[in-house]
Amino acid sequence: RRVRGRKDTIGQRLVLEQAQFRPIPAPYPCARTLPVKPNHLSLVSFESNRYSVPVAHAHEQLLLRAYVDRVELTIGAQVVASHPRCWEREQDILDPLHYLGLLEHKPRAFAQSKVMRQWRRQWPEAFERYWTAMRQQSPDGEWTSTFVRILRLCERYPQETVAATLEEALRRKCYTYDGVCELLRRRIEPPSPPPLTLED
Repeated sequence: RRVRGRKDTIGQRLVLEQAQFRPIPAPYPCARTLPVKPNHLSLVSFESNRYSVPVAHAHEQLLLRAYVDRVELTIGAQVVASHPRCWEREQDILDPLHYLGLLEHKPRAFAQSKVMRQWRRQWPEAFERYWTAMRQQSPDGEWTSTFVRILRLCERYPQETVAATLEEALRRKCYTYDGVCELLRRRIEPPSPPPLTLED
């Protein structure tokens, strides 16, 4: 359709106008933003609550973004920690994976650490049974570092996959890190094709 007094149609003029459009800007993050620095326990404080960050970033300046449903901690564009936002007061919101690297080198602190006591209340049953079995295999305490290394597989794989692998490890009485890694590899990798024979 042509508007009176115009030579071009409305559609033709729209095409000319679209060429002048600017890109739509990225959505503005609807969050409260402030700089933070973790304390010696690798925690940052926000509105009376404390949120954990990986111990590898415990002494770095971070940026905290508080959304209505979550709290994110970033270094530049890299998100190093994300937690559901807590609306209660004086709570510690801890991610156990943030502390496993430290506990691997301080195994005596493992059982009594607050983050592990919290995680044990909700981690898969297979973790608890495997931990108990390892303690019976190595009562002198050498099992702790190995168990923490196994838990660190949750940094790279879903917790459910690691739990299923530990179920299989229990059936096979496999209590070594390398053995668990091999069982995990077999679980997640596609099966190898059968070998060719002379008849093929």
